Amino acid sequence: MATTNNMMALVGLRRFIKKQIRKGTRTPFEYVVLATMGILVAAILKYPNRAIFTIARPDLKEKTATAYPIVGNMPQMLRNSKDSLGSMNTAFRHFGAYFSLSVPIFGRLIAVNTPEHYEHIMKSMFFEVRHLFLPSEDLDHVQSLIFFFVFLTISQLQQLHQRQDLPR
Repeated sequence: MATTNNMMALVGLRRFIKKQIRKGTRTPFEYVVLATMGILVAAILKYPNRAIFTIARPDLKEKTATAYPIVGNMPQMLRNSKDSLGSMNTAFRHFGAYFSLSVPIFGRLIAVNTPEHYEHIMKSMFFEVRHLFLPSEDLDHVQSLIFFFVFLTISQLQQLHQRQDLPR
């Protein structure tokens, strides 16, 4: 159901379009403006609650943060950029073990905070998608690199925690 603000915007857009149709001659700039408005309206209708060029995921509907048309969750991410870990922690407390964000350019991001979900993604989803991007002889190298970087990151975090635990 459309809200009152949406209805008012649609009525205003309809009046503007009727006025432009009645107008006789137009400059090239007016054609560019009308085409841009048409593309913007079409994009808003196609992506009403997610970032542009992302795929709708009805299976994640209850685990998806509220997003704006076309820009997705980018405004929330920019607003919380100084305390991104705190906002992630808040989102995990609200949604549970995983949640989804949509961001222009990057697409849909699914954040997980349990080893079981991470293992599921690494075992199933990555190996289904990777065949689209790489020839088969490069797959073993990519897999080795990913697991090396994950291991390297985990070992660096452990070293950091060990340093902080030492008495000064």
